[in-house]
Amino acid sequence: IDLTTGGGNKLTLNAKDVLALSKSTNTIDVLGTSRDSVDIVGSFTVGEVSGQFRSYVVGSGVLRVDTDILVT
Repeated sequence: IDLTTGGGNKLTLNAKDVLALSKSTNTIDVLGTSRDSVDIVGSFTVGEVSGQFRSYVVGSGVLRVDTDILVT
């Protein structure tokens, strides 16, 4: 998911969304800038940073978010 267009974008996802958007790998990458934000609804576990992404385990899915993006 690319949030870089326009700036100041907010994405809200829960575990069902992550699984629905990635049927084969259960992993989604979110690109963005420091003006963008991602709101993870429900419980999640913060994972490690790899390259430009920090991982978040959301249910049985993984959300990999650009480290520039604010995550709440």
